[in-house]
Amino acid sequence: MLTDKIKDKKTSPLILLISTILVTCITCLIIYSFFSNYGITDDEAFYHYFLIHGFSETTFTFFHTFIHFLGKIFDHNLIGYRLLNFLLIVISINLAAYNSFLFYTKKDNSISSKDLLIFLNIVNVASYAFYAFIPTFSYTSSTIISINLWVAGIFYYFNNKGEFWSTVLIISSIYFALISRVHFAAAVYLVTPITLLLVSHKLGYSSKKFIYKILILSFCLTIIFLLIHSQYIRDILPIIGLLSSGSHESLSHLYLEQIKQFITHKDFQIVYICIFSIFIFHFIKYIFIKLNKNLYFSGSIIFTVIFLSIFSDLSGFYGHLFKINGTPSDGSHRIARYLLILITLTPIAHNIYTYIDNKITGCANMKDDRLLILYCVCIIGSFFTGLGTGSNIVLWTSFSLGAISIPFAIFLYSQTNAFGSRKMLTLLTLFVISLSVSGIIYREQIYQYRRNTLSSEQMFYSIESPHLKHIRIDKDSAESIDKLILTLRELSFDYNKDKIFAYTDVAGLVSSTKAKSFGEVWNQEAFGNFRELKNIETKICAYLRSAKASKDSKIYLLLSRPLTNKVNKCLNERVLTKEPQINTFIGKIEIIPMIYNDFTKEHKEIRLIGPYQLK
Repeated sequence: MLTDKIKDKKTSPLILLISTILVTCITCLIIYSFFSNYGITDDEAFYHYFLIHGFSETTFTFFHTFIHFLGKIFDHNLIGYRLLNFLLIVISINLAAYNSFLFYTKKDNSISSKDLLIFLNIVNVASYAFYAFIPTFSYTSSTIISINLWVAGIFYYFNNKGEFWSTVLIISSIYFALISRVHFAAAVYLVTPITLLLVSHKLGYSSKKFIYKILILSFCLTIIFLLIHSQYIRDILPIIGLLSSGSHESLSHLYLEQIKQFITHKDFQIVYICIFSIFIFHFIKYIFIKLNKNLYFSGSIIFTVIFLSIFSDLSGFYGHLFKINGTPSDGSHRIARYLLILITLTPIAHNIYTYIDNKITGCANMKDDRLLILYCVCIIGSFFTGLGTGSNIVLWTSFSLGAISIPFAIFLYSQTNAFGSRKMLTLLTLFVISLSVSGIIYREQIYQYRRNTLSSEQMFYSIESPHLKHIRIDKDSAESIDKLILTLRELSFDYNKDKIFAYTDVAGLVSSTKAKSFGEVWNQEAFGNFRELKNIETKICAYLRSAKASKDSKIYLLLSRPLTNKVNKCLNERVLTKEPQINTFIGKIEIIPMIYNDFTKEHKEIRLIGPYQLK
């Protein structure tokens, strides 16, 4: 085992200082970003709405039900949910990293706190790749937190043979899996006992009693969870088939196509360059040995070529970073996937290099069983985090880069004699990861967030919204939010029973008030070239048919475009016009070019129409 070879050495204070500064600066960049931008027309408004209303609102996942009660502490302010999400991710990834580090160093060996801090800094920087996505707590962040706690629980058990805290961590992981996506939760249920059994067998432990305990507690947690959410489930079951047909059908075929495109994409060529370089170098070395001649260049030339290729690729990604062409941007998307490639495959490439080199020179190959276990647990577990999304599964997996980076950081620790040698290798690695992640954060969270206008326009505040205090947004959005709230006040809108049907892509206007939605809050426009939107009107109608309201409720339409024939028909099946009616201009919202709207810049005029009443 490589850790047994690590001798007394002096940890580089320079590496410790630089890594700490990088983590601090990137953390400050993330916190700064929390005070601007709001996804009024995007997923964030959807998440925020359900977090505000908790159990009283039904959707296809449970991410919001219990977190809602924590939100009451800060009055459901958006910054509060962003900070809560940040803290949960940071705490969970550090628990995972710390226990993984102790597992590799065998815990009983004395370790330097400086080594541990450098290791944690590397993992923390990598984990911030999550911020290619939305910063507010969601079912996606639930999967990341779940896998982090799962890794922490697995290795805490093998470090301590202490069942209490490992049980707490694993059951907490299963809870976060339950509130994320059903596909991911199913994977966690399946993989947990298998992982415990296989690792126990590899290490010579007997863990059957602990595995049975975890299975029983998982079953009990699930039953309690389902009982608590029984009414919630009864509300969603009648339309679950329609919701599926309107969004995430045939995921397995989609994932296979995406993985195929991933490994044939030009960004993946770094892998082929690496493999080709390794084999060419060793072929030349083998020929020289057979001819009894000295080889006058070392394997370092391979790593120089690879690093130059990496920096060349990164400069190309940065060239695309600030083009407005998608969510996440093409540049951020490619950087996140690229980091996933490098962090996942570097230990494999190195082992291939070492194995061939030892075979040629006749040296014995050393096995590092604990690193292999770490690699399998962290990588395989993390690759389940993308399950269930209808978007790009490779990109979604890269959001869990924190857990994925743990075996890579351990590998770096072992190859640099616990960060005491090969300082340039550690510094270059820190530079590549930090440059990549900070670029993602600035591009996605500050420069141009989701479908919003550029950061230079996010300079205004909503005066009236109770949930957007201290959030800078653009002038049109701020004025529209305030006008809507003032108009509802003038209409004596009853927040306990009156409701709003918002169409299309204006969920943020509803969630910025205290109003509840009639039907789904985030109703998108049908878009035939995007699989999640081609049947979206089926989903809208399913929610309209199941929408609940009292007979004396007033229902208002908040429209950014006229209703389509299908949606209008579904709405008319539920409501009647109530006199007198208003048709009030609320404001306008600018939406930048995205795949969602065929890359067409739009100015949406928002109108409030109503009231209507139930039939």
